[in-house]
This record gives sequence, structure tokens and C-alpha cells, in this order.
Amino acid sequence: MTSTTLTTTALLNELVIRGVISENDSQKFAKRAATSEAKAAKAAHVETVATRILGFIGEATGYFTVKTTANSEGVIGAAEADRSTTLKALSSLVADGRLVKVGLKGGEEKPTSEVNAFQIRYRLPVVTTEEVVEEAK
Repeated sequence: MTSTTLTTTALLNELVIRGVISENDSQKFAKRAATSEAKAAKAAHVETVATRILGFIGEATGYFTVKTTANSEGVIGAAEADRSTTLKALSSLVADGRLVKVGLKGGEEKPTSEVNAFQIRYRLPVVTTEEVVEEAK
């Protein structure tokens, strides 16, 4: 039997049988593996939601938020996820530079530090003509 054909649990059991690790260590390692797998699955789900959001937004020029408001369109319907996951996806898109997080107060953009949580909006980054010329070179 090779380690490439064993599951994590089977490998840990084999190591316990051979006396390489203790039963307590085996349980600790199994718990860590389960936590790591759950974390990876959650991250993959957030990335899927982020892709859905970008597909929904497309080339739009307006503002977006989690739920629809008077001056911005909500993305939660397109995200097909709960509010928390949708917010994590929006945050990951901001971190990647694919969206910009702004404050919108009285129809004017403000820094997010100057507005309350209900005035946070997202928009696509503005591409200047200089950037387009630079990319063409």
C-alpha cells in the first residue's frame, strides 16, 4: 500500500498501527485535515460567488451593493448566496482590484472612512485613456 492511494484517515490509522504516531496525535491531525478541507471548500464557494457577481455586473457603469437601494443595484440575487458570503466575495473582488469600494453620500463619491455602512457601494474601476494607450504598447 502506498501513501498516494490512502485517504487522510486511512494513512493516519496506518501510522498509528505501525507505532509512528499516537492515537491522540492521529485525532489531532484528522481534525486539522478536516478544518483545512472545510476552509478550502468555503474559499472555493466565495470565489464561485465572486464569479457570479462579475458576470452579473458585466460592463455596467453604475453602483452596486449587496441589496438593491434607490441609487444602486443589489447583487445578492445574482450571487445566489447568503449576505455574509456575498460580502466576502465583494471584499475579495476589491482586494483583487476588480471592483472599487466607495462611499456614496448625496450622490457624490466619498472615501469609505467618511460614510456609514449603509452608504458603502461598489463599482468597476475606471480605466483612463492613458492606461489604454499603455496597454496597447
